Amino acid sequence: MSEKLKAFELGADDYLVKPFQPEELVARMGILARRGKAMQAKQATRVTNSTVVAVHSLRGGLGCSSIAVNLGYAFQKLWGKQAILVDGVLTAGQIALMLDAKPLSTWENLVGINEEILDDAIVNEMMSEDKSGIRYIASPRFPIASDTFSSEILGLFMDHIKAENEFVVIDTSHDFSDMAINMLNVSTSILLVMAPEMASLRSAMSAIEIYDRLGVSVDKMKIVLNNNSSNSAIKQAQLEKVLKRPIDFVLPYEAGEVNRALNFGKPFIMNNPDLPICQALEIMAYKLSDDGYKSIPPAVPSPTWKRVTAHLGVK
Repeated sequence: MSEKLKAFELGADDYLVKPFQPEELVARMGILARRGKAMQAKQATRVTNSTVVAVHSLRGGLGCSSIAVNLGYAFQKLWGKQAILVDGVLTAGQIALMLDAKPLSTWENLVGINEEILDDAIVNEMMSEDKSGIRYIASPRFPIASDTFSSEILGLFMDHIKAENEFVVIDTSHDFSDMAINMLNVSTSILLVMAPEMASLRSAMSAIEIYDRLGVSVDKMKIVLNNNSSNSAIKQAQLEKVLKRPIDFVLPYEAGEVNRALNFGKPFIMNNPDLPICQALEIMAYKLSDDGYKSIPPAVPSPTWKRVTAHLGVK
């Protein structure tokens, strides 16, 4: 028994004691061969160039969660690839509510897990799936302290998420907690959401200053102007003058369908894709996508892809 244990400790995949039956040897070799092929297939399907978008703001009530949910659907509709929504708010997150879902697993499942035992199986158990096919990681049912998870476990967790999903959209908390900073660090793009009002402008300027201190590159951060009123208090040109940079994306005002979607738990991009706000989100998804997707047209282009590329004049 000690020799057998030593063999496994040295990296052996199996162990046979003499004398053995030839049939047993053949059977075990077959098992190892199938296991090897399964591992190769799994490695071949792992994603190497995932698009990770963190939706962020220092002010609540600007529609960050709604943008995150609908953007995730836009990615999935655009490319026909797997997208996942990550509710990075550990106190009263809204992702599951906006999907009218009752998840069995939440961030609570990760409590007490260390990096040595975190694997694909544990991460997959945390994922829920909406009836439309989009995956999501739900906020805990009861608030969890923002420092519950170490940077190491969060980094490893997000590595697993990125390896399994082409598109990851994170709804972050309205602060710079440890959780929020970790989510911002792993993202390929940060969407700083603001509204055309003075309080929102001030919080956006504060966020930009802190991004700079954190070493966030200018190219990584994108400003999203969400027009939450039919009569903007401050015009876009005035905002850009104060911010000293252009606004990257503008979402038009659309109260009726947006409120209806929030109340009934069905993303508005699924209800009425012809709305101007839906078209704006589809274009946003295209522009935020990895260049590898944009450089080669899909084998079977989706209606969303055709609509977006026609609008942008993409050949």
